Amino acid sequence: MKGEPKRWFILILGGLALFGLNYALDNPTVLNRQLQLYLEIDDSTYHYQFNLLYTLYSLPNIALPFLAGLLFSRFDTGKLLMAFSLFPAIGQCLLAEGILRKGGFGLLGAGRAVMGIGGESLSVAINFILTKWFKGKELALAIGLAHSIGRLGTIANFNISPIIAESTELPTAFWIGFLATLLSLIASVSLGYIHKQSEYKYISARNILKSKIVTEASSDNQRPENADPKPFSIGFIILASVYFCYSGIASAFSSNLGAFLHRRYGFDPLTSGTLMSIPDLMALFLIPLFGLFVDITGWRGFVMICCGTLTLLIHLLWGLAD
Repeated sequence: MKGEPKRWFILILGGLALFGLNYALDNPTVLNRQLQLYLEIDDSTYHYQFNLLYTLYSLPNIALPFLAGLLFSRFDTGKLLMAFSLFPAIGQCLLAEGILRKGGFGLLGAGRAVMGIGGESLSVAINFILTKWFKGKELALAIGLAHSIGRLGTIANFNISPIIAESTELPTAFWIGFLATLLSLIASVSLGYIHKQSEYKYISARNILKSKIVTEASSDNQRPENADPKPFSIGFIILASVYFCYSGIASAFSSNLGAFLHRRYGFDPLTSGTLMSIPDLMALFLIPLFGLFVDITGWRGFVMICCGTLTLLIHLLWGLAD
């Protein structure tokens, strides 16, 4: 599929799907303090329940993205993409309704858990589709661009949601997040449909080529290459461990950043939201640039070491600064 002009439209649709997901995902983060005041919960109970919301989102993603990767490689990618994009919309609807009713933690937790079922799997699906449309030195740039568009959702949430909550009511800000998930759903359905229709053009050629390889291998009494599944390499295990550690650091910090800025520095919600959007605003430009840089130079390990070192220094500065 490489070389088709349609692939850039595929990239934009994938970015829009991530935009809506990211906007809704961090709704509670930027509205942390306002959410506590609205629900009228004491500090100790609220902080436990607030972090539990992110835990419930993460729990399904311990195994689901792995299973989703297997499903996408074996079944209709378009239909799976449409199915997974439904869960964030349903989950955000439950969350917004629970906040509106002040109906206790159960509905809020259920909403975040349902959102988690589809959230990360949706990202896996979009990356999987992009690997079908972009190859070689374009791939990292394409994935970087799609996720940069997605980061716009986080930036919009951090800057718009506090204004909506201040000018109207807190539940309205979460219902706007629900509309963002509907945008993600529409983009995902469109992406799945276009990808599915385009795959039909290549399926016959793939089947013919596959049959030819199997026939030649059988005639030579050889098994086709990669016929047997291989265990994960040590390189993959190391990369997964790095990602595990970094996600634990970044997610825990970002989810509590709004409350941290308010309690330690006294910033109001609008100022906190603006400050919280700075890293994502930088990522909007840096991710595609570093994707292009890595594609050209191949210095993946060097970039990973630099990112880890900067993360360590930044957390030390946050902890030691007055």
